[in-house]
Amino acid sequence: MKDITGTIRQLAEEALPDSSLFIVHIYTSLSGRKQSIKIKIDGDQGVSIDQCAQISRKVGRQLEEMDLIENKYQLEVSSPGLEHPLSIDRQYPKNIGRLLNIEMNDGKLMKVRLDDVKNGKLTVSAVIEEKRKEVFLDPIEIPLDSIKQAKVLISF
Repeated sequence: MKDITGTIRQLAEEALPDSSLFIVHIYTSLSGRKQSIKIKIDGDQGVSIDQCAQISRKVGRQLEEMDLIENKYQLEVSSPGLEHPLSIDRQYPKNIGRLLNIEMNDGKLMKVRLDDVKNGKLTVSAVIEEKRKEVFLDPIEIPLDSIKQAKVLISF
């Protein structure tokens, strides 16, 4: 199964139309009746539905040509979406200026505004609520490797 996932990753990387797009994660479930492959991609400026469709066609065609998977399967290529945590360091820069919920490795939770990303560190301004208004504290740096999970907050 690991070899298949590695092969799928290689095919997906080769199918990326340019270097602004990157693979976030590949999920494979190739046992049982409902076999599926999910490729999550993102881009430095986001990813379009057309780009996902293009990658899906290329990867699907190559999987069929290689006859890599014996049974019927479903192939899905999509962006991770805002509801998914940021998984890789390369996802942070495009979210500068947005609010994030961060869970630190030590369990501490923080609501912050992402101000900058450099040299493996985030510069963030913690957000507190004061008299029903959000107030931003002085910026601090957080090493990326001290973050367990970060999610973009959707504001309306």
